[in-house]
Amino acid sequence: MSEVELPIQNPDRADIVGVRQDGGVELFIVASGPLTAEPQIQKLLLDKVEAYLGYINSDEFKAEFENPPADRTTIIISCYGSVDPVIPELVERTKPWVMKASQGPGNLRRTCHEETDTANGHAVRRALRRRVRQAHLVEAR
Repeated sequence: MSEVELPIQNPDRADIVGVRQDGGVELFIVASGPLTAEPQIQKLLLDKVEAYLGYINSDEFKAEFENPPADRTTIIISCYGSVDPVIPELVERTKPWVMKASQGPGNLRRTCHEETDTANGHAVRRALRRRVRQAHLVEAR
């Protein structure tokens, strides 16, 4: 798998963060290619979720987004490409961890878009930003 670009990049950085009109915050993990059952992909996804939880609990996040309540802070795994059935199961098993780590209800959900042109990660991110804007977010970063 080392020659192929991984579907999840920069595990230590947020891909897209959107502020909702109600003051909530949505953090998007962008999977720009197929999410397979390979252990490397699963670990990468869990590492990214863990980094997001660290960010959500940071003073920087609380200051920047005016300390949004946990029930209005959502991590969304946005998939562009095929998703192995193991991944939704992994997301479900991760939800209790997210609830505990986010110090509240903590939201984690997965949305998948059947996008076939995943060769250009920038095009995928632009398409996702459009969808974010259509979801009535005030701002997407």
